[in-house]
Amino acid sequence: MDRNAGKDGFGDLVMDKSVFRVSFPAGFRPLVERLIARDYGKASVLGGDESALMVEIPGLFKFSAYFQGASLVLDSVATAGLEEAFRLFSGRLNQTEPKRALTRVARDKLFARGGRLETFALRGFIRNEPSFPGAAARETLETAVSRLTGLRPESERPDVELSVALRDDGRAYFTAAARFPAPKIGRDAGSLPAATARLLCELSMAAPEDVFLDPFAGSGSIPLERALMAPYKMIFTGDIDNGKVAELKEKLKDPLFKKKARSIFPKVLDARDLSRFEDALFDTIVSDPPWGDWEGLTDDALVSLYAGFLKESHRVLKPGGCLVLLAGRTDALERARDQAFPATGAWLVREEFLVLVSGKKARALRWERA
Repeated sequence: MDRNAGKDGFGDLVMDKSVFRVSFPAGFRPLVERLIARDYGKASVLGGDESALMVEIPGLFKFSAYFQGASLVLDSVATAGLEEAFRLFSGRLNQTEPKRALTRVARDKLFARGGRLETFALRGFIRNEPSFPGAAARETLETAVSRLTGLRPESERPDVELSVALRDDGRAYFTAAARFPAPKIGRDAGSLPAATARLLCELSMAAPEDVFLDPFAGSGSIPLERALMAPYKMIFTGDIDNGKVAELKEKLKDPLFKKKARSIFPKVLDARDLSRFEDALFDTIVSDPPWGDWEGLTDDALVSLYAGFLKESHRVLKPGGCLVLLAGRTDALERARDQAFPATGAWLVREEFLVLVSGKKARALRWERA
């Protein structure tokens, strides 16, 4: 890829390779960069922030479950305003690389979705907020896109979503959104987002021989994501709520899990009493325990819950086993650890991320059982 680099490190994008802007749950950037290096071979991260990265990827792009979205970067310019950006991109569509990139999208060769493309929508954004550049500027770029691709503008249910986004770095980006069908496994309203659940499972350094546990399964986002990942030996999961466990069993009847259901064991569980499980049974525990707010738990009640859970987790994990938690109130978690293990050294803190989950601050933690 030939690029005239600017302050942000990637400047004007001239694409002999495809450049994508991928978004992910805020705060997980270091982990996402590791996963991109693992999954995309010769991919190069060109820049980004705490919830999105610009990534240069050779060949076809395969959507990863830890992304919340992905869009192909068609072009990039330095500009002072959104209206100017629309006009600049209109003129630049005759240049070789932007023209080639948009033509690939129009022919549906890049995203490999299948089906015929006929329509597109063109939208403007300033700092991620929808913004209108003015009718004349939008019409100029729409006309240029239609002339090049043969697609017609359509604001409702378009086949292709095109965006011009002006960002804080003083650059505007012309992108085409990639649509990838997500597995439909009956996620409940308010459940942990799929990308967050996948990143927590990835943080556990998932391995094919894993015996896995999530004792606070709730609607099942974490164990279901683990089941969709790399091979595992067994998945045990459950919740203290009988209704939640029954719902999880129904979700496992989905064809996605037809070949996996025999190695997934949903149970009614109290995370403070895992006596049904023998010592050192599990390689990995990944869970999103209650944060206390929804349940109306006092600080002391939350500390008591976490302390009981940590004691049992330490017992049922193998030495060196991994505990990954999403915690909204880490002060309560730390108090619980100190209460359950007055002597230090029971848990080794390996990684910690400050993240956002549905707009709320939280921490994603990876501890190792000493």
